[in-house]
Amino acid sequence: MPESVEQLDLLLVTVAKKRRVQQDGVSFEGYRYMDPTLSGYVGEDVVLRYDPADMAEVRIFAEDRFVCRAVCPE
Repeated sequence: MPESVEQLDLLLVTVAKKRRVQQDGVSFEGYRYMDPTLSGYVGEDVVLRYDPADMAEVRIFAEDRFVCRAVCPE
């Protein structure tokens, strides 16, 4: 059993893509995903994990650690 919700997300949301954090968030598939936590990662590469059936939010990981859930405001 996973020890946290983030570990459960990692197991359930298996599609992963590498992206670079910009000042206005992370761009993926024509959408922009944002969370205030990402401001500390501007210029860094992160891995986003997502559910292809629900593109409203993605989970962001840096160095295999959960960073945040970023949402698409559109």
